[in-house]
This record gives sequence, C-alpha cells and structure tokens, in this order.
Amino acid sequence: TTADPALTARVMQIADRAGVDVGRVSVIAVADTGPALNANVSGWGPTRSVTIYDTVATTMSDAEIDALIAHELIHVREGDAVLGALLAILAATGTAALACALALSPRVRRWLGATSPSDARVIPLVVAVFLVAALAATVAGATISRPLESRADREALALTGDADAYRSLITTLAVTNRSTLTPAQWRYALLFTHPTPLQRLAAARS
Repeated sequence: TTADPALTARVMQIADRAGVDVGRVSVIAVADTGPALNANVSGWGPTRSVTIYDTVATTMSDAEIDALIAHELIHVREGDAVLGALLAILAATGTAALACALALSPRVRRWLGATSPSDARVIPLVVAVFLVAALAATVAGATISRPLESRADREALALTGDADAYRSLITTLAVTNRSTLTPAQWRYALLFTHPTPLQRLAAARS
C-alpha cells in the first residue's frame, strides 16, 4: 500500500538531501508474520520505489526511520546494488564457463573415464565446480559487502547528523531481528554481509 503522506514526505526529504530520485513510497504488511524490521529500494531513476515494512512505521521513532532510509538510499547513490548485480553475473558466467571447459576437455574426460561431455561420469565434477564456486562467491560477496555497509553507515550518519538516533537504530535492529553479536570467526567470514551490531555501534560512537 502507499505510505501515508507524513511518512512519504519524510522519505522524499531524505532522498532530496541524498541526491536520489524516488518516485513512490510504499508500506508492506509483515506484522502478522513477525516483528522483523527492514526497508529496501527498488527500481531506477524517477520510477524508483522505497518500500518500508509496516513494523518500521509503527515501532520506530521518526529519527530512527530517517537513519534507516538514509542508509538504504546511500547504497543507491553509490551504486552498490549495480555492483552486486555485475559481480553476480560475472561469477555465474565464470562458473558456467569453467564447468563447460572441464566437461569438454579430453584430458579431464580421460581422467574420469568418460567417453563424452554428456557422460554421467562428468556430472559429479560439474556439480562439484558449482558447489565450490557457490561457496567462494558467498565468502567473496560477504567480504565485499561488509565495507560497503560500513560506508553506508558513515554516509547515512553524516546525512542525518543524528548519532544518537543512528545508534538507537542499530540497537533496535539487532534486538528485533535477533542479530548475532559475537559470531564465530568462520561464521562471520562466511555469512555476515554486515559488520556485527557491536562493530557498527563502535563505529557510530567514533
């Protein structure tokens, strides 16, 4: 549904300050399924839409909402979504090319005892290539994402100028979304696309 005029006006004001075109602000109903808090931006140029969970509009203060929207708009302004899409395309293309090259290689087929690229004995190798590539892409994506999220925090804080609200936002998100505060290092490297809430709070304080 379309956001109420007051919320729309707040988002549009932040978008103007961030230098990002926004054409529509909408609210998605998730409160019936859980308390999760989130917002996202989709689309391009004047058709761009900011979508906010209804839990955000009902539980967060205006200053926290400003901080949340500013963070998402910084990602748009800096082209982070475009970068992510390009990297995903490159990773998928590279993985497919490697799998095809291995399947077509006479040396590899001889090693596998396969008579042709369509031989069933080639399938485990192709599956293994995609599994290893998926794991590598997950680690690489998280490694690239964390600095981008830190930059979005810094730029959003500079945009709103309200450090208390930003720290409150991080705390609220961590508690409501049940974020892990001190993950094992391997989990952090493999799965965490954001710095931990404690790291984000420390950065906001500094």
